[in-house]
Amino acid sequence: MARHSFARPSGQQASYQTRVEILETRTRAAHHPGVLVRTANIDDQAFIAAIAGDVFSPYGDYRELLPQWFHTAGVMTFVSQSEQERTGYVMLAFFPEERALVGDVLAIAVAPGHQGKGIGRMLMQHVVTVCEQIAEHTPVRAVRLSVADTNLRAQRLFLSFGFRQLEGDFGRYDGGQKALHLERPLP
Repeated sequence: MARHSFARPSGQQASYQTRVEILETRTRAAHHPGVLVRTANIDDQAFIAAIAGDVFSPYGDYRELLPQWFHTAGVMTFVSQSEQERTGYVMLAFFPEERALVGDVLAIAVAPGHQGKGIGRMLMQHVVTVCEQIAEHTPVRAVRLSVADTNLRAQRLFLSFGFRQLEGDFGRYDGGQKALHLERPLP
């Protein structure tokens, strides 16, 4: 994840959060009947920091940054969880752009022991669905995210959801990898 600043529309954070609260935030995948995606709570903070340290370490030290985002107004965090343990999370925020909003996937991470089992796909499906539901009531033109040029597995996942790479120089991660921006238009 490339570091970027938070510039949210003032006075609108509460309305985004309120709309998300009324959305169905528990998702179960057919191929993962024992795993659900739910809205994160304060008890998830240590898990978020630990997974950030494990998963994002090649790109920089995100153990402190991601828990800060967790506490930032307007950032929505969703956790995937089996009956026994948490398996991953995704963080989403909305930013104004071109007379509409853009949903920004700030982070998506799957615990190392659960990677390659469809959890990342389930988290992405959840966040795309949330963006589509919000777009029914508020102009949201796209979902966007950043990914390291070396993270081919994540790029394949995002491309399978209809994301396309944007042209431009979006900087580098602290680990030296080139940051790519991908975007998926919403209807």
